[in-house]
Amino acid sequence: MRVKEVMQKKVTTIIPSTSLREIWNLIYKKHIHSLPVVVGKKMVGIISDKDILSKLYPSYEEVISDFVHARRFEDMEDRLGELSGLKAKDIMTTTIYLTYPERPIMRALSKMLLRNIRQMPVVEENQENILIGMISRTDIFRALYKKVVK
Repeated sequence: MRVKEVMQKKVTTIIPSTSLREIWNLIYKKHIHSLPVVVGKKMVGIISDKDILSKLYPSYEEVISDFVHARRFEDMEDRLGELSGLKAKDIMTTTIYLTYPERPIMRALSKMLLRNIRQMPVVEENQENILIGMISRTDIFRALYKKVVK
């Protein structure tokens, strides 16, 4: 099976100026784990729920510079207010692991498992990061399940 046979073609995307509140809202309400960040149709980054949650933790530099007074885990929730002014461009990951529509699904799955990511953008092979879909481990699991059951 090929990625194009399994991928989700209707993808929710955001732009670099999208607020953290809106990003959080989309991830929560649509039950998704990541959002591609696009300019036009070109993908310029991706934001996962993990990226957002990681922002609640102090940076390595903060912990090392003042280890004795490093934040307690209970205090990390207070950082939510500090993060409210962030935009997609401030949080997004620009190193994007992606796949192509003609690739075998097992190759895409291998990359997801090796990189510990839940879903991956699908882009046009001959274009520069033109987003055409998303594929998740769940999509592949379901496709394989259907093949095994039949």
